[in-house]
Order: sequence, then C-alpha cells, then structure tokens
Amino acid sequence: MITVVFQGNNFSKKIIDLINLSPNFFSQIIVSTWKHEKIESKLDESVTVVKLDDPGPDFINGKSYNYTRHILGVLEGLKNSKNKYTLKLRSDTILDFEKLLNEIDYDRLNVIDVTTKIYGSFHFCDWLYFAKTDELLRMYKNFNFALLKWASIEEILFIEYISNKNLKSLKAPKIIYHKNIKLKSIKSGYRYIPFGKNIVLKPSKKRIDLWNAGNYDLYFNEFNSRIILRYFIYKLYRLLIFIKKCF
Repeated sequence: MITVVFQGNNFSKKIIDLINLSPNFFSQIIVSTWKHEKIESKLDESVTVVKLDDPGPDFINGKSYNYTRHILGVLEGLKNSKNKYTLKLRSDTILDFEKLLNEIDYDRLNVIDVTTKIYGSFHFCDWLYFAKTDELLRMYKNFNFALLKWASIEEILFIEYISNKNLKSLKAPKIIYHKNIKLKSIKSGYRYIPFGKNIVLKPSKKRIDLWNAGNYDLYFNEFNSRIILRYFIYKLYRLLIFIKKCF
C-alpha cells in the first residue's frame, strides 16, 4: 500500500490528468498546496487536498527561494499519509507510474538522477522521493533552516534521512534514471534535462558499478568517506546552534 503526495501549485491539465490517473496505482492520493488554489472541482473525489497558508518565498542574499514552501508543503502532506510507504512528487513533473513502480527498491531511499551528485557529496535530487513514510517524515520534520548557510537543501534532507541509521551498514539511495520512467518537467526552465551547468554529474564507471551492485560499504568507505565526516560536522554544528539558543 503506497501513498503519493503531489506538492506545489502548478496544476496544468497534464498535472491534473496525472493526479486523476494515480488512483489506478496508489491507495492514497494527497495534493498539498496553498489555500488560494482552486483545484478541488478538477480532481477525482478520492484525492485528499491539504490546503495551507502560503509562507511566501525565502530571500537570501537578495535572491528568492522556495525552501520554506517546499519543506512545509511536503511535511503537511506526509502527515496525512496512512500507508507504510510514500512517494513524494513535485506538482510540475509528469512521469509513467507503471515504469516507476517497476524501478522502486523498497529497502532504501529512491531518488532520480536529475541534479543528483554522487562525487563525494550527498546531494540527492529532491524532485522525487520514495521511502518508508516515517523516514520521509523525519527528513522533513527535523529540517534545520539555519544549515542552509552550510549545505544545500538536498544535503540537509539526506543527513536527516541517515540521522538514526547505522552508518556502517547504510544503504545508498537507489538512483532511478529519469528516462526509464519518462519523467519530464513542465516548468519552463526545466524542460530540457540535463539542464544548467554542472548540475547532472556523471561519476566514474567504477563508482557506478559499486553502486548498482549494492556494494554500499565499499562505495561509502572507499569513495565517499566524506559523508561520515560531514555528518559528524553537521551534528556538531547543530549542537552549537542549540547551545547558542540556551544562552
């Protein structure tokens, strides 16, 4: 039994059609969006719509970001999930559900290759997450905005994902290639994948072979040991923030 959460405010006809198709593949469908969005009449009656106050954009160094919108929207959607597993999607992407379900590994976090970087970082694309619902809830519930000065939103989410796991036996996320599930973005700036500069990074064949063969210990210990180092640096940073708040 799987819940799917669509988060965002882009509800073109293609997205509405995808949402209304999803009951054929998932037992619970949730749309998390803002109160001013008028979409209920367009959706199948089985769809649960979570309406939230729009917190507005975050302004950092004069630039506008949607960090709070992302975290709040996904978190409130996840809180309504009734199933053991949840698929989290953006409301501006379309894909083939049947192909996706054939790719999923239920024993680890599933992400897609778009914007994922596995060169000694833990920057896993947040366009799509599939995992146990309680694990996704922990990722979003414990998100620390102060750390955005130190790491990307994707890195912080992954650190929260591994926060209560045995790092020595940690299973690396499964990377699902967007072409395999026919994933496309309807957002104007994201229509061509890969996009931008130095976004999609192709690791060495040796790393990919280790990853796909499930040799996670070798991958993390030999090639990606900085994950463990940065994890403890992150924990120290959180402790310092806590201490600062106490005084």
